[in-house]
Order: sequence, then structure tokens, then C-alpha cells
Amino acid sequence: HPTLSYLLQAYKPSLSSDLIETNTMLFSDVLNKDYDDYQNNKREIDAILRRIYRSHNNTLFISEKSSCRNMLI
Repeated sequence: HPTLSYLLQAYKPSLSSDLIETNTMLFSDVLNKDYDDYQNNKREIDAILRRIYRSHNNTLFISEKSSCRNMLI
């Protein structure tokens, strides 16, 4: 997911207030773009999410045997 990738790799808070402000603006831009992408493709994305949900016993917790593979939030 683009937002999670951004959070894990690109968003690096700093002690500098200028950098924190810049990171916050970048983070906000990414979230807004991700939201817009979802809204523009909502029907297709929701269909995929429904299939994932149904294929994992009607839960958003995705696991294989006893090992957690992912968690959709």
C-alpha cells in the first residue's frame, strides 16, 4: 500500500522544526493523494477488498497457518 510504504521508508521525523513541518506537509500530500486515488477507483478497490475479506474467513486479519502475513487496516 503506498501510504504504508511511505510511512515505513520515506517519513523520517527530525528534531529540526523546519524538517518536521516539511515531513508533515509531505505526509499530508501523500495521504490526500492516496485518498483521492481510492475515491477515484473506489468500486474496483472495494471489490478487491471484499474478495480478500471473504477469502480470509470474513476478517481483515490475513495469516497463513499460525504466522501473521499482513493486517489490513
